[in-house]
Amino acid sequence: MSRMVVRRMDQGHDLTPFAGMDRWFEDALPGWFGGSPGLPIDLSETEDAFIVELDAPGVSRDDLELTLERNQLTIAVNAAAERDETERKVLRRERQRMHATRTIRFAHAIDAEGVNATFTDGVLTVTAPKLASEKARRISIS
Repeated sequence: MSRMVVRRMDQGHDLTPFAGMDRWFEDALPGWFGGSPGLPIDLSETEDAFIVELDAPGVSRDDLELTLERNQLTIAVNAAAERDETERKVLRRERQRMHATRTIRFAHAIDAEGVNATFTDGVLTVTAPKLASEKARRISIS
């Protein structure tokens, strides 16, 4: 059995001081340290928020669970394939149940009350606003 390693592309900057070490552990032991090759994400950042996008085709809104704790967003998918109870003979059953989680650590404090999630056409989009006190600001010199 071959193993595929999924690498994150951080667009020239890392989100935490230990991102290089995180990537080393994720490559060595995929899925053990918060990453899951089965739940690839796009993570982007604006001045005010982080945006997480996850493709979840064939999953319903009820199969998704989001939790935010200590600036870590955990996305859990618990989906069961529907079984056809007709009299046909099943030759292969690969779509039985999907359980996967993905945890994203944010480098800034998140406003938990302002987190917004939408699920449209199989794409989960989570917007996690940064706390105003944690945003960088320019200081003028007098």
